[in-house]
Amino acid sequence: MKTEVIMLPAFLVVGIQIEANVEAFESGAGKMAFASLLDRKHEIRFRKNDHIILMQTYPLGPENEIDIYVALS
Repeated sequence: MKTEVIMLPAFLVVGIQIEANVEAFESGAGKMAFASLLDRKHEIRFRKNDHIILMQTYPLGPENEIDIYVALS
């Protein structure tokens, strides 16, 4: 897979944020957040389409454990 950088106009990201380690996320926390957002997507006004994505960010720095990340569904 080749990395590609694309430029997009500014946009807002709306979702449900959870903070979990890998074990908690893989045991169902991520799926529950995703399902909750899917059930509530009709509440998001002015959405451009029906696509729902999972975004994960990993905090940097020595104060954070390596397996903690934030998932925004």
